[in-house]
Amino acid sequence: MKKIKIIALAIMLAFLATAPGFVNADETMLTPNKLVVFKISDYNYYTQDIGSDKVNKVKMDAAPLIKDNRTFVPVRFLGNALGVTDSNIQWDKATRTATLKGKAELKLKDGEKAVTTNGNKQTIDVAPYIIPPGRTMLPARYVAEGLGFTVEWDKANQLAICYPAGTQKPDMSKVLQEITGQSNKPIVKRPKADLNNQGGLTSEQSQEFRKELEKSIKMDRANNTISFYLPLLPEGFEWDIGLNQHFGPKPDDSYYILHDDNRLADGQSYTFEVDYNKMTRGYFTFGPCKKGLVRADMTSLNLKTGKVEYYERAW
Repeated sequence: MKKIKIIALAIMLAFLATAPGFVNADETMLTPNKLVVFKISDYNYYTQDIGSDKVNKVKMDAAPLIKDNRTFVPVRFLGNALGVTDSNIQWDKATRTATLKGKAELKLKDGEKAVTTNGNKQTIDVAPYIIPPGRTMLPARYVAEGLGFTVEWDKANQLAICYPAGTQKPDMSKVLQEITGQSNKPIVKRPKADLNNQGGLTSEQSQEFRKELEKSIKMDRANNTISFYLPLLPEGFEWDIGLNQHFGPKPDDSYYILHDDNRLADGQSYTFEVDYNKMTRGYFTFGPCKKGLVRADMTSLNLKTGKVEYYERAW
């Protein structure tokens, strides 16, 4: 009789483990053994199982962007990339709170600079927010670290790189090749610098580069995006970029997509989301400068009116 009871108990436990709605704890707690990469303004994210040469590219409906010097990614795609299934990603409309259940349970509330991990609330330096037409954007670093990943930032390529904490950083060559297509790109020679007495670019050459960038700008008001190409600059120079939009008179009504200290790699195209209809004003400013310094000459595009203005400044 005792033997029969043990067998019956074993059968019952096996049934419960496979019944709908039952989540295996080990499956929930494991951090995927893979490399995950997000690129600013790229509508794809990239994953690679560690030990494999295959790179997977997954399409998103919103691109990662930089806000307050942090990388933000749409909640569902961020969770999926880090191994959290759709069923373990929840949005509470009443409290405006996103919940992700993976290695840990994370809760982040729209507009609140905090993350709650397994019930423990911790202050962070940025807050989740919502972009049109209602996508919730979460700070990639805090979410990835909470789910058991190490996060690194590749400034040159504008990449957020995630891999399992406590492991060696995986080889990035295959992913970089997939992202940049660099193996198929011809070698492009950088232009020669025309320097002024202070060692910066002459106003004439600066204006040439700014005019080239200006011609590439595409303001897509139907889809609320702005796209542009950053022309290659001479060695030792970089673009100083600003992109902002304002929705009212208060400081909290201003949203800085790119600060002047967000340096994007030249020779690449970028797309960012802006809300042309709701903004009261907004500006896209750009100019070349020596690496690590600020621009001396600047072009400013009014995102509301489309008017372009040129500024020549002496420092």
